[in-house]
Amino acid sequence: MEFNDLPQELLPLIIQQIVKPQHLAWSCPVSKMFYRYAVPRLYERAAIFAWYKEGKIREAPWTLANCPHLARHVRRLELRDFPKALTSTEHDGLISTCLQGIQNCHNLRTCTWTRDGSLSTPILDHLHQHCPNLQELEFNGHHNGNYDPRMLVNFIGLRRISVIMPSSEVVGVFPVWMDRTGETLRSLTLICRASPLITDVVLESIAPSLTRLEQIHIAGCPKATHRGIYALISKNIVGITSLGLEGLSQVFGMTEFVHSCQHTTSLTRLRSITLTTPLTGVTSDWLTSISRLLHDSPLQIFRLYTSGGQLTSRAEHIDHQFVEELCRRHGGTLVQFGVLRLRVRLGTLKMLVERCARLEQLFVCVEKDDLPLFASTVSPAKNLRSIHITYRPSSSITTDERPTLNREELLAIVKDCPSTVMQFGVQTRVWQVERIPVLREDGSGIDMMVHLGPYESADVPEVFLVVRT
Repeated sequence: MEFNDLPQELLPLIIQQIVKPQHLAWSCPVSKMFYRYAVPRLYERAAIFAWYKEGKIREAPWTLANCPHLARHVRRLELRDFPKALTSTEHDGLISTCLQGIQNCHNLRTCTWTRDGSLSTPILDHLHQHCPNLQELEFNGHHNGNYDPRMLVNFIGLRRISVIMPSSEVVGVFPVWMDRTGETLRSLTLICRASPLITDVVLESIAPSLTRLEQIHIAGCPKATHRGIYALISKNIVGITSLGLEGLSQVFGMTEFVHSCQHTTSLTRLRSITLTTPLTGVTSDWLTSISRLLHDSPLQIFRLYTSGGQLTSRAEHIDHQFVEELCRRHGGTLVQFGVLRLRVRLGTLKMLVERCARLEQLFVCVEKDDLPLFASTVSPAKNLRSIHITYRPSSSITTDERPTLNREELLAIVKDCPSTVMQFGVQTRVWQVERIPVLREDGSGIDMMVHLGPYESADVPEVFLVVRT
């Protein structure tokens, strides 16, 4: 059978396996049928990241503005960077292009606009006027006179809102805005950088409007305590599935919070939790409270990290008994375990992979001296798909040294990891694990050659989204 004779029904399945935009673009000219299925997938997401060159940053808005037949396929628009070194004429021209592009994105579902100083009132107005299907909005809340915060209340019927570094004026519209869109809102994320603006009073003021939230993530808000978080949870009537409490008040009372939560059923559906450790250190009472908080939850994702700090040889270990209790209660459901900036002993790691049969993603910090035994430790895992290791300097070197592994050392680890592993990362690097069948010279069989290839997904590796404070 010739390639062009493949049944048409198989083409969408083939296209779905292509993740790199460049490869999708190459598939478009193959045939009219490939074009028909590849173009919608290629343009369903238009993204600009900080590492893109300026030419590419300008290219995306131009395409959306001048090619409405392509812009209609866009479901996700992500502008995480925006040119700043522009003349007034260049800036006005680029904004005009962006506005026309937004006007052509009739089917937009998700908009992310996070570059500080780039969001403006005309952009918000066009999103409101021309994108009737918008359901998710992530934006930089530091308006700094660039947009009118009162425009936000026009966005109703949203399912997800994520605000980064909100100003006092943006926080000021929260009560009215949440009242207008609270009935449909399912996810709320507030990310600050040690800002005092998100307080218990603010959270208590919006809680009555947010009874149907399923995901709550509050990060970098040192004035938010257990009182404000419990206000959001206690008003909930559908059950929280994902909870993130990161970098909150030093007086956050975990014991009091857990005690209050026992009077509600809002956490009985909890599948994902992300926590930062107290700045004063991890105590047995704090860990016991976490175990009680998760006791009745069908937990699938557990993430824990320390706020700030560097990788030093003096970092503490995650308590073995705590992980043992986590495995005992949630070993049958846990699919992701991430503990960063806290060392995990190999014995603890071995117990984890043996007792959590469904584990697919593992993000851990280990000692550099333990790396040679890492692969054999995780070898019992049956479903592991992704591994990311950070490691502390060994006690024999100074904290100023930044030890790295060469490619041969990396391959030695990957080769001994479970054959199910498809993604592997160390420190700030991530690779795709490729296994290529090679026929033996004597023809007696086939060996699998392991290779570390470039990471091709358009999404940021999940491990880099864990730490936010």
